Amino acid sequence: MTPPQPSLRVLFVEDHPLFRMALGMLLASTGNVEIAAEADRGADALARVEEQEFDLILLDIRLPDMSGIDVARELRERGCDTPILVLSMRDESEVRRLLPAGVSFFSKAAPPEEIAAAVQRAAQPAG
Repeated sequence: MTPPQPSLRVLFVEDHPLFRMALGMLLASTGNVEIAAEADRGADALARVEEQEFDLILLDIRLPDMSGIDVARELRERGCDTPILVLSMRDESEVRRLLPAGVSFFSKAAPPEEIAAAVQRAAQPAG
């Protein structure tokens, strides 16, 4: 019997409660993702990263107080090297062009199983 994979501790930053709940449930059903903290504003996300460590930051691009791109930039400027996966309904090429180095992008319009797979890939160590 294969031992269970260790949980991926995820900070999920999304301002739409229904999407946050649905994707959180989907990710939890994979068996190795734990939504360790949630935030619905950029400032709250920055504070959560100061409080604890995560294996992945799942970040909406549109937040009420600042953009997810600005959150990602601020995290990188602060020396945070946690993988970041930005989710958006916006045009992929526009979003990718604006992202800081080392930040991944995935479309919210993708099928749920593809989003779950993208989370798994984004959390893998580079190399």
